[in-house]
Amino acid sequence: MKIFFITLLIAFSFSSSFSIDGMKCGRTCVNKIKTEMNSLDGVNNFDINFNKSVMTVDYDESKLNDSKIISHLSENTSYSASVINMNYEDNNSKGMFSKMLCGLSGLFGFCSK
Repeated sequence: MKIFFITLLIAFSFSSSFSIDGMKCGRTCVNKIKTEMNSLDGVNNFDINFNKSVMTVDYDESKLNDSKIISHLSENTSYSASVINMNYEDNNSKGMFSKMLCGLSGLFGFCSK
């Protein structure tokens, strides 16, 4: 049962990268964004690269999407964000979820093709 639950958690995780406009104040900017990302339900992990003005977010697809992350940042900070994933549509398809779930479950003999 534990293995199946872990598989489901991994399968619902999604990663997106965002370009952050207006981040010019160093640590203060990064800390403000960190505070807002930590308050957003569904964020599993995130990384902010100040030099490149890029934030990568791993999140639970059942609770969040790119639009909600962008809206949250623009409503609660002075920064704007935009998605920079080139293959967003391909990575976010329902087929990807099924393949990933089946592939991970197959390691433990739970999936039949």
